[in-house]
Amino acid sequence: MTTENCLPQKFFASRSRRDFLKASAATVLGLTFSQLPAMAGPFTREDFDKLVPADKKLSPDWVKSLFARGTPEVLRGKELRYVGMPTGGIGAGQLYLGGDGRLWHWDIFNEFIKTGAEHYAKPLTPAAPLTQKFSLKLGDKIIPLDRDGFSEITFRGEYPVGTVNFSDPAVPLVVKLEAFSPFIPLNTDDSSLPATIFQFTLHNTSAATVEATLVGELENGVCLFNRKLDGRLVNRVAKSHGAALLVCSAEAAPEITAANPTDAKDFVPLEKLSDFGTLALALLGGADENSGDKKVSFAEKLSGSLGRKLKLAAGESKTMTFVLAWHFPNLSIKEGFNNCGRFYATKFSSAKVVAEYVTKNISRLESQTKLWRDTWYDSTLPFWFLDRTMLNTSILATSTCFRFANGRFYGWEGVGCCAGTCGHVYHYAHAIARLFPELERDTRERVDFGIAQKPDGAIKFRAERNSIPAIDAQAGTILRALREHQMCLDDAFLKRNWPKIKLATQWLIKKDADGDGLIESNQHNTLDTDWFGKVAWLSGLYLASLAGAAAMADEMGDTDFAAQCRRILATGRKNLMEQLFDGDYFINKVDPKHLDAINSGTGCEIDQVFAQSWAFQVGLPRVLPEKETVTALKSLWRYNFTPDVGPYREANTPLPLAGTSFDETIEQFLII
Repeated sequence: MTTENCLPQKFFASRSRRDFLKASAATVLGLTFSQLPAMAGPFTREDFDKLVPADKKLSPDWVKSLFARGTPEVLRGKELRYVGMPTGGIGAGQLYLGGDGRLWHWDIFNEFIKTGAEHYAKPLTPAAPLTQKFSLKLGDKIIPLDRDGFSEITFRGEYPVGTVNFSDPAVPLVVKLEAFSPFIPLNTDDSSLPATIFQFTLHNTSAATVEATLVGELENGVCLFNRKLDGRLVNRVAKSHGAALLVCSAEAAPEITAANPTDAKDFVPLEKLSDFGTLALALLGGADENSGDKKVSFAEKLSGSLGRKLKLAAGESKTMTFVLAWHFPNLSIKEGFNNCGRFYATKFSSAKVVAEYVTKNISRLESQTKLWRDTWYDSTLPFWFLDRTMLNTSILATSTCFRFANGRFYGWEGVGCCAGTCGHVYHYAHAIARLFPELERDTRERVDFGIAQKPDGAIKFRAERNSIPAIDAQAGTILRALREHQMCLDDAFLKRNWPKIKLATQWLIKKDADGDGLIESNQHNTLDTDWFGKVAWLSGLYLASLAGAAAMADEMGDTDFAAQCRRILATGRKNLMEQLFDGDYFINKVDPKHLDAINSGTGCEIDQVFAQSWAFQVGLPRVLPEKETVTALKSLWRYNFTPDVGPYREANTPLPLAGTSFDETIEQFLII
């Protein structure tokens, strides 16, 4: 990414909207303005008489390129600036691998670090609160493995593995780093480890033998945000399972330990602090050199290191593996989850034990993680499609998602934003259920059909954080229950939860007061307000949930309820077509008693055929007929897509976002 692509205000003011959009696209694609290929056009004013042109004028070559296998995207130079690939376990905190191999955004210490939509326009600048690095020692020369030490660096992200290549004409070795946290679909616990694995392969490109030492350095970051307290940082070196370990911890000062802690002014017991815990760095195969055992006061900085010497003949390659592990169990998050703890702390007592587990099982953890990576990319599908489809699962390894000590999976909509593993948001996501189904099964059973369900069957879409249901969330939860059952080896899940699944379906049926398959009363939904009237996409989801409930009722031998669901489904499909399909797409009929309520009315609403998507996901018969569904999708393309949103925004000016100027608001909308 270049300075040009940072989009300063003067750029916004001095160039056309088309140029601004083009630069925004360049930002997303990691290209300079001049490198961006022509996607469509050119357009004239006449093209925008109706704001959204029927002829999109997409370049045939560009369209063709979307279907080509292509080549893996490799980033280099200024494109590396904002790379941040999560490299921790599911719900274990957030830690990024940067484009040059350095780690940043160390959100593992249970200190709330909010991110937000503003980072689309203004990405976070890579930064780390502590020192952690790897270096090569060649004679008396120390060469850091980052952009300060090597002139040529490339990054290729194939989540969960990030590959960084280092080379420099002045260095006789080229280095390949593969960094990852174990990611093994269907093995949730091993995919939830608070650890990052670094595998360095050093290759001698010279004609002579080269002797070098690869060194890993780690600063003791325990109690990092509480250094004003009176304590001691402790580093110890140990050996275990053939590996050398540097273990970082903290302890109270001797005078505090010997006395009553409450007698010390402003002192909080260290073991209660959110950032109290341990860090560990392991070098598999042992170390030739280490920094030894050390202890200093909180007022001082303490770093430790492990290194091993290598001797490589001309053309020879060797691999060394480091493991970084962390253990900070005292998690509390806002919205009432005090002392909820970390799941990994119920499995491991310290970072040392985590590192030992990874070291002992490295062959399996590595091979199965890379097997998944290789299987995913062993495809005829385009690389860009495979990249963008899988990379979103990395959200599991960010501070968006948690595994509490009691095993509960919990997710924000965005870090610190909108609590409760929100039902009308998370039912759009299928990756968790397909890759780690036990997390979704537990969420259905523990949350949706547990703490969130009311006696009448309504499911509060934010569990304990709100008191109302949402139509799309309710229908989506019924469909998710079917999906979770399908991802089981037996019918135990369905048998345990069927009474509550049925109750949830009956609540929806009651919302359809006249039994015509179309809900008309208040319908709260993912757009965060109540809609009224006959809403195609919400009633469509209702019908899909009836189909799902009928399928589950069949398995449970509940023939009467299955028949009831199918009767309403048949009536609803007929009414949906006759009343809400206008020949081009599915519309909504607004309740005349609630004309002031938000509703897309006769507009071409984006989720109108979402119900059919759900039906495909869980193998149900068609909910929406094929011909009309295809027509509706074509209408979405016709009426909702434009290659240049500038003219539309000029005619339909958005309101400024709170706390931003008008230009800043436009900038954010256009980039997003």
